[in-house]
Amino acid sequence: MPKKPKTHRPKNAPTRKEQNAAYDARRADDWIRKLYFSARWIALRLIILARDPYCKRCERYGIATPSDTVNHIVKARDAPERFFDEDNLEGVCAPCHSGEIQREERNAEKS
Repeated sequence: MPKKPKTHRPKNAPTRKEQNAAYDARRADDWIRKLYFSARWIALRLIILARDPYCKRCERYGIATPSDTVNHIVKARDAPERFFDEDNLEGVCAPCHSGEIQREERNAEKS
């Protein structure tokens, strides 16, 4: 059975393990990520999911999909003061949040 060739890594370049550790350290210091683990957010998330039992994005197309994710209409980084504002939150399904919403945000960043 053939052996896998060694991966080329330039001298003094960080290993994958070191790159992953640096990435995790940057994410741990992210102030907005910490808000998602607060008791206030966890309670508010449940309120929004109870208020919006079906995905707001799918409802536009006449599809009844249970919502399981809470989305910030105005991005949390753009308006941190509205992070806990119920009027800025909507219940959506995971496929919409992972696909349509993320695509919209990427396109807005390019503009």
